[in-house]
Amino acid sequence: MTFCPDCSFFISGEERQISPDNPLWQRPLSGNSLDFFKNHLSKNVQTNPIAQASEITIGEYLKAAENFLTRPAYGGGSNILASAFAGIAEGEGNPIHSVELFLEKHGAFYHPIRVKVLSETGQSFSFVLNGAVSRPGLALIQKEYQLLSRLEKQVSTTYTPVVFGTGSVTLENQARSESSQASQIQINQIHRKRQVRFFLGEWFEGFKEFHITRNQGNLEIAIWASSGDISYLSLDKALVIYEQISYILTSYYNIYTGEQIFPWHHAAGDFIVNPREEGLPVKLITVRGYEILMEFDSDDSRPGVVILQSL
Repeated sequence: MTFCPDCSFFISGEERQISPDNPLWQRPLSGNSLDFFKNHLSKNVQTNPIAQASEITIGEYLKAAENFLTRPAYGGGSNILASAFAGIAEGEGNPIHSVELFLEKHGAFYHPIRVKVLSETGQSFSFVLNGAVSRPGLALIQKEYQLLSRLEKQVSTTYTPVVFGTGSVTLENQARSESSQASQIQINQIHRKRQVRFFLGEWFEGFKEFHITRNQGNLEIAIWASSGDISYLSLDKALVIYEQISYILTSYYNIYTGEQIFPWHHAAGDFIVNPREEGLPVKLITVRGYEILMEFDSDDSRPGVVILQSL
C-alpha cells in the first residue's frame, strides 16, 4: 500500500496553516457564528443538543476530508489519494511527500477543497475534493459523480473533470443518547445530518470563476482568484468565453437521445476560465443533470433525427 502522510490544513485567503487551536477550526462550516445559532436556532445553543451536534465545523470537515483521502481501500489496497496520484504521476515510484488541503469556498451544494500533493521528487499536483453536508448537496453529489464519470468518456476532448472515486465519512456524534433533552428520534436525525459525502476529481490549474458585473459604470467580466483578488475583462474580449460555453454544451448534446447538460448557470461558477492562457480556455466543472428536455413523437433513432425535430 502506498504511504500517504498526514495532511496540513489551510483556508484560501488565510496566510497561515490552521489547527485545532485556531478559532477558525471551531467555526461552523456554514460560515455563521455561534451568535447566529443563538439568535436563530435556539435561545441558548449550549442547551440545544440538536443545533449544537448537527452543525459541522470547519475543523470537523477538514478532518473528515483527510479521513476520506488517506484511509485504506477495502481489501487493504492503496487509499484513494495515493491511487489517483499514482495514475497521473507514476506515484508508485514517486512517493508522496506532503499533502495540503485548502478549503476554497462554500457553494450552494458543495464545499470544495483543493488537495495539493507534493512528491518526494518535488513534483506538485492538485486535485479537487468536493464535499456535501447539506440535504441538497447529499442528494446531488452521488448523481453528479456518476454523470461526470459517464461524460468524460463521451467526447474526444474532455471539458469536464476526471473523477477518481467517491465515498462517505460519518462524523462522531457530539450529542449523547442518554441526554434527557434529546429523544431517540432526534438522535437519529443528528446521525443523518452528520454524514459527509465526497468525491475526488481533477483540479484545473490556473482556471478561475468569472461573473458579469458592473465596474466603474461599465459591464465587464470579473475573474475571481482564490485569494479574493479580482481582475476584469471587457465584454468584447470575453466574447470568446461565451462562444466556448456554447461549444461545450453542444459537444455533450446526444443527437441519438436528445439528452443534454441541464441545468447550468453562468453565475453559479459552473464554468471556469484560464485568463493567462491564449484563447481564454474554458472548462465545465459541475454537471447537475443530463436529461431530455422535451418529448418527441418519432420513434426513429437514426442519428440527427432528434436534433432536427428540435430546430
